[in-house]
Amino acid sequence: MYAIDVVKMSQTNIKYIQFKLFMDVIEHEGHYDGIQIQCPNLKEQMKYLCALVGLTHLIEDCKACYEIGYFGKNS
Repeated sequence: MYAIDVVKMSQTNIKYIQFKLFMDVIEHEGHYDGIQIQCPNLKEQMKYLCALVGLTHLIEDCKACYEIGYFGKNS
């Protein structure tokens, strides 16, 4: 494994952790480490924002999803 691969993997891992924590805040009824989202409209908009962030990360680098077979041949 080359150093550039380690850097790329680290960056991808940080993006995943960021996305997962963001989604956890939304899914756990807004109660996660002292963070509370009480407004249902805000919670819905946060879900859309989280989906947008996830799609943006996927667009940046979706090669691995094809390599491991997550996406089928006709995707």
